[in-house]
Amino acid sequence: IAGNFRIHALISVLAIIAISIYYMMDIKVDNDLLGYFKPKSEIRVKSKKLQKELTGSQNFFIVLTAKEDGAFKKVVNLKKIAAIQDFIAKNKSFDTSLSIANQISLVNREMNSGNKDMYKIPDEDKLIPQYLLMFSSDDIERYVTSDFKNANIIVRHSLSSSFTQKVALTELQEFIDKTIEDSGIKAKYTSESI
Repeated sequence: IAGNFRIHALISVLAIIAISIYYMMDIKVDNDLLGYFKPKSEIRVKSKKLQKELTGSQNFFIVLTAKEDGAFKKVVNLKKIAAIQDFIAKNKSFDTSLSIANQISLVNREMNSGNKDMYKIPDEDKLIPQYLLMFSSDDIERYVTSDFKNANIIVRHSLSSSFTQKVALTELQEFIDKTIEDSGIKAKYTSESI
């Protein structure tokens, strides 16, 4: 009888361990503070309204660092920034983004009689320094360093779930890595919220 009991106890313990491991695979770590409140609670309703009116209640930064000074005065690198921003714009996880590419695209459009199709990075490197003359250093210092070796993309979002944020950032990082591959540019995220 003692031998049977030991076998049954061992089988029971192994079954409990197997079931525990199976359910542990579904555990998702998340620190979504708003998720603790009911969807119709005052704080969730006000937060949703704030997100709609301010296009994202949180932000993070994508800092791009090149090897040489003046890298972000080059069309090829500005187009990489624009491509990253296009990806962000198409991704439902993020609300909006801003960078030096927006500023250059805006000037390019206006230099072409306000033609909406010209809201893009021009194809000629020689135009970039001319367009930059339109800005004071205060206008662009949040987007690029004075040596144009570092660029900053400001991304606004409303992701309060750390799990959802991690998935979105991983997808974005994969796109960034492909976009800057073999360019000598490095990218990193920075913010208090990520």
